Amino acid sequence: MNECSMDIIFPMQVRPAQLKYLEGVVTCHMASLPEVEITRLGRDFLTRHHRFYITHPEGICLVCVEEKTGRVAGFILGARPELRRTFLVKHGLATLTAFASNALTDRHIRRRLIAPLRTLVLKLARRIGVVPASEVEPEPPHDPPGTWSYILFLGTHPDFRRRGVMRSLLEAFREECARRGFQSMHLSTRRDNDASTALYLRCGWTIIHQTKSMTYFRQLTR
Repeated sequence: MNECSMDIIFPMQVRPAQLKYLEGVVTCHMASLPEVEITRLGRDFLTRHHRFYITHPEGICLVCVEEKTGRVAGFILGARPELRRTFLVKHGLATLTAFASNALTDRHIRRRLIAPLRTLVLKLARRIGVVPASEVEPEPPHDPPGTWSYILFLGTHPDFRRRGVMRSLLEAFREECARRGFQSMHLSTRRDNDASTALYLRCGWTIIHQTKSMTYFRQLTR
């Protein structure tokens, strides 16, 4: 049996996230992904972000819930990539405020703000011939618009790790994407995250691109 298709080995159930699970999803996110930039923006912003994806018809948010206690053991959140722009249009001011209020005291947030600006400057400099093309990291390849989804966040609460939660969530996400007509899925992780890379490869994902800091994956839904 493929390790990614293994059933959860304790009484759990993967189901679509509803608003009643929002607090549990946020708690799970903060416990499982403490170093991710959006986590460092604070619980209020994280709640606003995840509420948007849970309630939006195009959002895909699934939870793995322990039946006995009702705790959210893990979650996966994604959508077509264009939905991120919709979120920024609706919550742009809140996003800017959250980044600005944390940038002075959090170097991770500052790095997150500086990175896209540096990339933009290098692209402009390349166009006018100031820097060689090799100085600008190429973007990962994408499938045609409307044919693919992107996993934004995937996490397992530390209390429930090594029990098949992430594998079950990935499989459930694939099934949901296939049901919605997506032909493929994409995700990314830090290049030094060996555990996640190994898991994705075991689950049938393929590495399609790597930069100095990131590894990008793709998987067909069928």
